[in-house]
Amino acid sequence: MKEEINTLIKLLSKYEVRIPIIQRDYAQGRDNEKSNEVRKNLIKDIKTCLTDGGKSIDFNFVYGTVSEGVFYPVDGQQRLTTLYLLHWFLACNCNKFECFTKILKGFSYMTRNSASEFFSLLNTPNDNLRNIVKESKNLRKDIENQSWFQVEWGYDPTVDAALTFLNDLSMNADFRSNATQYYERLENSSINFTHIVENGDGAETKAAKSYIRMNARGKALEPFENLKAMIDSIDGKLHTTLGFTNKYDSKYIDTLYRNCSGLTLEMKTAEINRKSLNCLKNIYNLNCQLKGKDVLVSEAKFISKIYENSQKKLSDEEKNFFIDYFNMTIAVFDYFNNEPDDGIIKNIFEAEDHFYANENKTIVAVVLYIYCFYNNNGFSLTKEQIEKYNYVLHNLNLYKWSENYLESIKNFTNVVANNEDVFDYFCNTDLNDIQNTCQGVLEDINVRIKEQKIKADIIKGEGLTWDYFDELETQSGVRKIQYLLYITGYWSNLSDYGKLLTYIDIANTYFKSYENDLKWRKIFAIAAHLDCNNTLKSGSEINKNCGSKHIWYDEFLFWNDNEDKELLVTRPQLDIIKKAYKNKAAIDGLIDSLLNDSYYDICWLKYAIKNEYKELLDKELIWDSNTSIVKLKDYGKYRYDMYVLHVVGKKQYGLMNLTATAKSEYKFDSNTSYIHSNGRTPFTTGDRKYIMRLYIPISITNINMNYDKNTCLYSYDETNHIYTIYTVNSPYGFTYAEYDITTEVQKQNNEYNNQFAQLKCYKLDNYLEIKVGEKHDWQQEGRSSIWKIDDIPIAFKGHYSCNQLKL
Repeated sequence: MKEEINTLIKLLSKYEVRIPIIQRDYAQGRDNEKSNEVRKNLIKDIKTCLTDGGKSIDFNFVYGTVSEGVFYPVDGQQRLTTLYLLHWFLACNCNKFECFTKILKGFSYMTRNSASEFFSLLNTPNDNLRNIVKESKNLRKDIENQSWFQVEWGYDPTVDAALTFLNDLSMNADFRSNATQYYERLENSSINFTHIVENGDGAETKAAKSYIRMNARGKALEPFENLKAMIDSIDGKLHTTLGFTNKYDSKYIDTLYRNCSGLTLEMKTAEINRKSLNCLKNIYNLNCQLKGKDVLVSEAKFISKIYENSQKKLSDEEKNFFIDYFNMTIAVFDYFNNEPDDGIIKNIFEAEDHFYANENKTIVAVVLYIYCFYNNNGFSLTKEQIEKYNYVLHNLNLYKWSENYLESIKNFTNVVANNEDVFDYFCNTDLNDIQNTCQGVLEDINVRIKEQKIKADIIKGEGLTWDYFDELETQSGVRKIQYLLYITGYWSNLSDYGKLLTYIDIANTYFKSYENDLKWRKIFAIAAHLDCNNTLKSGSEINKNCGSKHIWYDEFLFWNDNEDKELLVTRPQLDIIKKAYKNKAAIDGLIDSLLNDSYYDICWLKYAIKNEYKELLDKELIWDSNTSIVKLKDYGKYRYDMYVLHVVGKKQYGLMNLTATAKSEYKFDSNTSYIHSNGRTPFTTGDRKYIMRLYIPISITNINMNYDKNTCLYSYDETNHIYTIYTVNSPYGFTYAEYDITTEVQKQNNEYNNQFAQLKCYKLDNYLEIKVGEKHDWQQEGRSSIWKIDDIPIAFKGHYSCNQLKL
């Protein structure tokens, strides 16, 4: 009868073991958090097994090919290396060393020359090395200090990992003191495996091909294969076997493999393992948070916790935890198996290091939905059902739910999962029942739920697509369109579907549209001044009743739970919005006709709309009964705006021939300054032989200047011939000056006569008389100076009262 090979000693008794070049480096001895945790648990497990005669460890399958007495492992390299190092260490510490190194076949690595040379050293009887192993308190350091230790070994990851594993064994005194007992337990199959061999020529080539074939299907390697073994162990302790690992190997791994397309073979294998481990860890952490337990931040701690549970008797509470955990894991993998391109669920496979529910609310909500639906119906959701669900969660502003949201979302998904999809749930469930599932997570959660139920009823009732309102919801910036449902009657169960369709077209144009913001402000301001018959009030009424109700804020569109019962009190602007939508066409016509309607010439609303002054449309205004003007209020200060009195428009109004302003253009031998001060222009020639002084007549500058219509305005008292000029001199202040026209004209004439008399005192051939409206050239002793009129006064068009001036 052919003897079964189920231990390393039996394997080495028959075959030399060579790790082929296609394989990776030895990893179980790596010095990092994850490997250290796995190795610590493994050594602890090995020690327990070797101490207790009733226990054993199954190292699963060891598969490979045989040729000419050499066994080439395809799967099991890591476990075989660990077993070899364990046997070698124990043999060094008992009377089995000669037998182990001389009688048994060799164990070697072909991955690189340095690894091959190091394992060749271990396979050779060496009393010096054996004594170091038996006596050293720092095995790794003492081996590295030997003269025969090659420099390149220190840079070989396989050699480095092997030394780490051996050093960890040496740190545990039991492996030295009980070496003989432990070795005998190994000889008696305390650690065993199932050996599968493929014979034939070209075994090493076959091994390479088999490795590729097995790993092309995502064959799990360390640490994930250890994790699967632990999960299998836990699964066997539950009330009912769920068989996650069988489903993983037979079904899920193919989907994972296809999902890693475009990567190299080794990268595919690593990616499959990484994603699988992430998913298992993240779902475990989610279940911990659902049960009020701590999150296991690192991958190593997660594996350590699973290992701990795989080695002990589970309480009923722990069993129930793992039943929920495995069921959720199977549900997620099943959904992923059917919908591998779902971007949301892919995230559960990608998140590493930790998985806090509060930071991954959307993913958590979808995982819970998949789990609840799977439990209730026995089959997976479709991607469209998930998209509908996530669309609703987006509208419910899930990501801003407060920290106690987890219980609410769990309750919500439980009840939603009893329906075909989330829209059926909203249509078939009483509003109060829906609202009771999500209490306290947002200040507007109830109105969001109410809005979602109304929209679900419209979508189902009118046969619309499930994302019919998405464009408007996106435009809103907060995923709400409450006002539209309010003004069409749906909010108060007085629905008007035809009106809704009409208003949606308007909303698409103006709703949160910055391109049409000014146009909408005009429409809203007009609607704010419509009377009960939807007719625009008179200009005087609009002026006297000015205030802030014409000002548009986007916040008018939305409200919170505590405002919902008294909307007309808390949101009176909704009535204006309703008027604006209802009378949209009439208001458009009114805006166009208002520009030519003289009845509203002295109305601020016409002025603001005509000149597109957004400042007037988004600031509070105040009527001043003393001056019969409207003031602009801002930050508690007042400012006269340009429309309130009558503006000096593009045609500049002034008084005829009251000013003549001169400037010089000159060429001199020396730099003689040109000075302008207080309305006079003193001028001195370069050699000072002649002095010429020209006095510019006084001008009523505040009237005849080129008015800036945005800063200056004036009024005229026709009876007393008094002009008042208002000039803005700060953002919210102004100055004014009054001019008596009769007095000003007389002062100018007197000044002009005085100046002309002074000129006559000089020799006229040495001086230039400047006359209004004319250009003069003067040549004197080789020096030239040209004087010309700079600003020509604009004739005054007569005396106009405020009532006669047009805007």
